[in-house]
Amino acid sequence: MKNFQTIFLGAIITIFFAGCTLISQKPATTFQECVDEGNPVMESYPRQCRSKNGDLFVEQVSGPDETACTLDAKLCPDGSSVGRIPPECEFAACPNEITSEKLPYTAQFEIYTRGTLRTFNQSMYLNQSEKVYIKAGDSSRVYVNASGITWQDFFDTLPFSVSYDCLITGDGEKLCSDQEHQLTFILNGTTNANVLNQVIQPKDELVVEYR
Repeated sequence: MKNFQTIFLGAIITIFFAGCTLISQKPATTFQECVDEGNPVMESYPRQCRSKNGDLFVEQVSGPDETACTLDAKLCPDGSSVGRIPPECEFAACPNEITSEKLPYTAQFEIYTRGTLRTFNQSMYLNQSEKVYIKAGDSSRVYVNASGITWQDFFDTLPFSVSYDCLITGDGEKLCSDQEHQLTFILNGTTNANVLNQVIQPKDELVVEYR
């Protein structure tokens, strides 16, 4: 009887600690948590760790002469995210990201406001960056000449402002979502609420519509 009680008590203790372990498990949110989970660490500088969920965490290295990067993340096409790497604080490469051998490539974009297609043939819109730009004659075609370029990176080169809620035109007109109007982003035929943070892919087609 005593042996049975000992075995029973041991089983209860084992189940208790196993339950505590399961409860304590949660997705990693920092580089150190990713390492503590036992995920592989890439011996780059700074080091990078990819979690079981596919998220990439970059070790924050900040010495006396080094820059501490902001902790924002870039959403990759496969749904994972990557952080910035010092000293330039550029985003780390996404999995299967476009390599330099495949550059340059093109994508398409159109902006409609109240049913009217906007054109961008004026010189103020053309060739504004070496990394991503549009040309005269076909201003709806986006030329991407660097890896990791997001749609937000592209719009930031142009003399107007685009966010998920508002489009502010070059002449200062403010077109924002409200009870009567909606600003939507349609990427390759599908409404996409996170498109600005996504890397432009070859042959992407983005439609921004305010109606």
